[in-house]
This record gives sequence, structure tokens and C-alpha cells, in this order.
Amino acid sequence: MQVAEVDIKKSRKGSENWPMDTVPFYIPFTIVLSIAGILFFIFVYKQGYEQSVIPPSIERDGLLLRFTESQECFAYYKDNVFAAHLIDLEKFSQAKLDSCYDTNSKKKPAFKISIVAFGSDFGIPPIATKNYDVNRQPEEKPAPVDVTLLHQNKLYRGEMRFEVQNT
Repeated sequence: MQVAEVDIKKSRKGSENWPMDTVPFYIPFTIVLSIAGILFFIFVYKQGYEQSVIPPSIERDGLLLRFTESQECFAYYKDNVFAAHLIDLEKFSQAKLDSCYDTNSKKKPAFKISIVAFGSDFGIPPIATKNYDVNRQPEEKPAPVDVTLLHQNKLYRGEMRFEVQNT
């Protein structure tokens, strides 16, 4: 059996020079990696920020759903049967609006609600929340909401129109 001879001086010299040979490579690599990391962080920050921006009308839209989809407001609810977007015209009154939308604060959005029935004229006057100022123009007029109207046990197509202040 022969044992291979290893030149200890060459082996030691090679391992001593190895870090010195690679340092010139590590300096530009570290700079490029740092710049790439910073650019990645900026990209993620901007993309994440744009994804989490809350639309300013989200509160208003949520409140509008209350009028068409809540049994406490105008949606049909009798004998444990509830139907969203089916407006019971017997419930469409100022007293019902005052009970389902509390406006103790002037900062809350104010609404004026009117109902239009297609193919028939019920002569339903518009109603408004307590904090709606009739002397001011509305700040927003969101798109009307298509609803089904229940009047004297007959169904009619129609829409609910809104005017909004204090947005």
C-alpha cells in the first residue's frame, strides 16, 4: 500500500491565499446585492400600498346597503321571510328611516332617498335623514340601485335613488 504524499507547503499556501483572491469579487457582489434588495423593498412597498388603499366611498356604499338589504329598514320581512332588494312600500316612511339610521352626529353621511317605480306612479315622496340639509346641494349621487317593490301584494320593478351629503 502506498500513501500519497501531500505537499504541506503548497496546501497551506493555497488556503491562505483563497480569501484574498475572492475579496475583490465580494465587494461588487455585495454592492449589487444591496441595490437589488433596496429595489425589491421599494417595489414591494409600492405594490403593497396600492393594494391596501381603501376607497373613500366604502363607508357610503356600506350604508346604502343598509337601506336595501336590512330588515330593520325597508327590505321585506314578514313571518320570518326576509328578501333583500325587495322593498316593502308600507315600510318606506320617515319614521322607519329615523329608526333604522341613527344620525346623532353631523359627521355621518346624510341621505335623501327616493323610489321610482317603472310602469306605475305611486306618488311616493322622497324621504331624508335628520341630518340632511335641504338648502344644500348633494355632494354625491351614487348610481341607483335596482329593486323590486312590493305594493298591496303586487310586485313592481323600480329603483332606489340616493343623494348624499357630508361625505
